[in-house]
Amino acid sequence: MQSEQAMQSLTDQVRELLTLLESCPTPDITHLRSRIEDTLDSAERAHYRSSVRARLGKYATSVDHYVTTYPRLGFLTGIAVGAAVVHLGSRFRSRE
Repeated sequence: MQSEQAMQSLTDQVRELLTLLESCPTPDITHLRSRIEDTLDSAERAHYRSSVRARLGKYATSVDHYVTTYPRLGFLTGIAVGAAVVHLGSRFRSRE
C-alpha cells in the first residue's frame, strides 16, 4: 500500500512539473517534456506489472499452503476443477 501511495505522489509531482514546463514552448523544453512523459508512462506500466505479479504470488502461495496442509482435499479439489473445465469445454465445443 505504501508503494502505491509513493507512486501516486511521484506521478502527481511529475505531472505538476510537466504543467509548469508547458509555459515554455521552446524546442528543448518540448523535447524534455516528451522524454519525461515517456519515462513516466513506462514507470507506471512497470509498477502495474509488478503489483500484478505480487498478487499472483500471494494466490499461488495460498494455494500451495492449502494443498500442503490438506493434500487429500487439495487433490479432490483439483479433480473437481479439472472435471468442471472438461465439462465446460465439451459444452462450448463447436458441434459438427
